[in-house]
Amino acid sequence: MAAVDDFYARFPPADGTRHLHYDMHTAIRDSHYPRFAVVPFSEGEAISPSQWSILSAAGLQAVLHQHQHSWTFSHYSRHYHDADAFTLELGQVRPFGANDMAALAPMSRLLAALATGTPPDESDPGAMDYFKVEVELMRHSADFALCFSEDVANFTRFAPGTLIARDAQAGPCIIGDTPLSVVFPNASVEIGARAALLLASCVWIGVTA
Repeated sequence: MAAVDDFYARFPPADGTRHLHYDMHTAIRDSHYPRFAVVPFSEGEAISPSQWSILSAAGLQAVLHQHQHSWTFSHYSRHYHDADAFTLELGQVRPFGANDMAALAPMSRLLAALATGTPPDESDPGAMDYFKVEVELMRHSADFALCFSEDVANFTRFAPGTLIARDAQAGPCIIGDTPLSVVFPNASVEIGARAALLLASCVWIGVTA
């Protein structure tokens, strides 16, 4: 965080632009969208509209809008520096050197464009699927279980009426009238921590926060 503070102080954005932060990861869990962006929640300015076209051209397949402060690295840059900041999940983790670089070629082109100061590629942001957090599933007791396989892929969709979790204190979590997709499930979190996020599909949020 101190390095981010120092970097942004030394290199202020040009007129009409904003700071940028891509926090790039590979995921342990499989995903129906191997490459997706998580947009930190912010009460400040909306993400720059051009970012959606740029991320689409870089091979991102989905966008997840966070619903509250999450204290991730990208959240720090967006919350404290008003940066266009994202956590980017870029496929499933593999041994070093064994990742599918062909699938990451569009992202490599984006990074090369940023490094050389050339305009990045852009494409239709409508090609990506968009989601928003509908339910933050918390673990409230020691007697807690998720009611699906431990190796379920991110963005697995559950139909209305599906039992998602049991908790001795909070009771069952059952999908309501609208199908929801799960990301980042982890039944082994500490009591009081988040065990999963349940997402609803949404239209392209575009220029809204």
